[in-house]
Amino acid sequence: MIEVIEQVARALAYAHAHGVAHRDIKPENILVGPYGEVLILDWGLAKVWKKDGTAPVEDTSEVNSVADSDKSITGHGKLQGTLCYMSPEQIRRDPDISFSTDIYSLGSVLYELLTGQPPFNSEMTHEVLDMVQNQQPAKPSEISKYPIPRILETLCMKCLNKDPADRPASMDEVLQILQQDWSKDLIQRKG
Repeated sequence: MIEVIEQVARALAYAHAHGVAHRDIKPENILVGPYGEVLILDWGLAKVWKKDGTAPVEDTSEVNSVADSDKSITGHGKLQGTLCYMSPEQIRRDPDISFSTDIYSLGSVLYELLTGQPPFNSEMTHEVLDMVQNQQPAKPSEISKYPIPRILETLCMKCLNKDPADRPASMDEVLQILQQDWSKDLIQRKG
């Protein structure tokens, strides 16, 4: 399954190189075809930068109104994306959002792949919003009943940093780490 994450990272690196951030990376938007090909679906929330590097102006004037039952939010004037995969800056509706938001979201998907659950989850939307912005998730090795490769855990946790500057600098850096031999150094769960 790490090969799927690697293919998604490769596709996002290509999109980023062409000035496009997906902004809604989640398991439901990753399709694996019958021959192992990986497709990223639903580019409807993508942010596209102009060739000169400037971004089109987005309307962020409306107030965030999020119902507690709606964890997948894609409407106009609301947060856009799926809460447990959204980066803190996406939740804040930061006008300077960058490609790093996709790195965070891919880290959330990797976390779920390693542990069987998203990094943050609650029945209450406001709790998920608070967790994404203010809490660090438990390390995958503390949750998974299976051994976790140290390299993948370190990458995952780095991708989930609250500050975009503390995440991998680019999707190419994520790819370099994913392509290492991570199968040898496993962390066993304690307890």
